Amino acid sequence: MDNSQNPIRGGNQSGGGRIDEAWYNRDRFALMPPDEKRQFVYTYQPPREDQIPKFIVVQKALLEAAKVVEENCPSCADRSHALRLLRDVRMWANAAIALDGVV
Repeated sequence: MDNSQNPIRGGNQSGGGRIDEAWYNRDRFALMPPDEKRQFVYTYQPPREDQIPKFIVVQKALLEAAKVVEENCPSCADRSHALRLLRDVRMWANAAIALDGVV
C-alpha cells in the first residue's frame, strides 16, 4: 500500500493529500475497520522528512548507552541481555516514531 492508498497517511482524498499536517488523525484510526488497522500497523511506513532527525537522536542515544554498558559491565549473560534489550528499545522507539503515536 503506497501513501496514496493509505487511509492514515492521506489516501482516498483528492490529490492524495495528507489528512492533516501531522499526517494522521487518531479519531480516524480508532474508527478504521480492523483490516485497515492491521494493514497500517503491520506494513512498512516510510519515514517522513521530519521524522528522520528523531530516528537519528534515538540511534545516537542508544549507541552511547550500549557503549556505557560494554565499557562498564563484565562480559556475561546479564550484559548480553542488557545489550539485547537496547536493541528492543530502539525497535519500539522507531515504531513509535514511524507510526507517529497512533497505535
